[in-house]
Amino acid sequence: TEQGVTINPTAGVVFSDDECRYMYGLLGMFIGKALIDGQTIGIQFNKLFLLALLTPPLGKGVQALHPDKRRAKELERHQLADLEEAEPQFHSGLKWIAENSVEGAEISFSTSYEAYVYNSHTKTAQPKQITVELVEGGDERIVNDDDKGEYVQLMLEWLCRKRFEPYISY
Repeated sequence: TEQGVTINPTAGVVFSDDECRYMYGLLGMFIGKALIDGQTIGIQFNKLFLLALLTPPLGKGVQALHPDKRRAKELERHQLADLEEAEPQFHSGLKWIAENSVEGAEISFSTSYEAYVYNSHTKTAQPKQITVELVEGGDERIVNDDDKGEYVQLMLEWLCRKRFEPYISY
């Protein structure tokens, strides 16, 4: 994409876990070898992917790195700015939620995306809706004006880190 190379969070649906580990492990070795040898490979990584590689989890990580709440908030703003550059539609949605009343909007503490699952018998890919709960029971829990800040933070953490974790943490 124009925002840079990133991990496709739906790859785990199309490929087996072992295939994903092998592919991402091989890519990691290739990039690591290029870095060690001082070679330029002409890849520009997406800021969210780099953020996932270089920082601890957002919620506890930002607070652990910067117990000063003002500094932690500043880092969260920078992460939101990275989201704006890499995923502008998610950024505008989270910004709207943060700045407006969500009463009656029926937003749950979950997110979903469409992935294509390869069927080896029919040799075709079929769309499948994947739902991720941001908290336990998140599909049932509705966001309200009192907890929308928590929702925005959890979505930011999922978008910037957790959706990449299966591919960068083995």
